[in-house]
Parts: sequence; structure tokens; C-alpha cells
Amino acid sequence: MKVTREIAEKEFMEWFEAKKLPVNLLDKNADDKEAIISAIEEGILSKDEDNKFTQILNFPIDNGSGEKLSKLEYAFRVSEGVLAASMKGIKADDLIGQIAICYVSVLTGQNKGIIRALDPSDSYLGKKIAAFFFI
Repeated sequence: MKVTREIAEKEFMEWFEAKKLPVNLLDKNADDKEAIISAIEEGILSKDEDNKFTQILNFPIDNGSGEKLSKLEYAFRVSEGVLAASMKGIKADDLIGQIAICYVSVLTGQNKGIIRALDPSDSYLGKKIAAFFFI
């Protein structure tokens, strides 16, 4: 469901403030912030009372068991250790390109193969959300 820009900005700021992130990240991650706000405004992304985001996929994919995956749910908090463990097995020379995929995988609870199979229009938003976990 589409919402006004004002509501979308309020939703984003509630999420951001609840994460207790440094305010300077708003400037550093201005493009990521804007992408998240736009997705909320368009109704693609919503936030629940526990500050978890749910993304409606533009292009649902097979989840590997014959069912269609039509949405991704993002955890609000993930420990540093869990994020670091998600990169196990990634070669050092491929690390930069894979960090966002690993983080989106951990945040959504979906395996890396599913995240890699997403259409770029869907994985784009996940990478923008994951950027706020790169601190």
C-alpha cells in the first residue's frame, strides 16, 4: 500500500533511531536511506511493530522446494558474529562483491543461492537495507 513521503520518512527514522546508529550514517548512507524511503512510499517495503522490514518482491522466485517466494522479511538486529560467519567460505578476492549478498542472506534467513537468484530490482533494496549493518 502506497503511503505519503512524510509517512515513509517517519517509518524510516523510527527504524533508524531504534537501531541506535550514529547520526552521521544518515549522511554517509544518504542513497541507501533514500532507496528505503522510496520503497516504503511505493508500498514495496513495510515495517512492523518490531521494526522488521518486509519487502514484496517485484519478481517472485522459486524457493527451491517448488513454492514461490514473494516476499523477504528482514531481521531488525543481527550480531556481529552472525554477520561475520555468513562470509565463511567466501574467497578474499571475491569478498567485496559478496558482502552484501551474505548480509542480505543473514538478514532474511534465505540462503545465498536464493539471494543471488533475485532479480536485480529486488536485490537492490536488500543491499540498501544491508548497508546499515556495515558499520
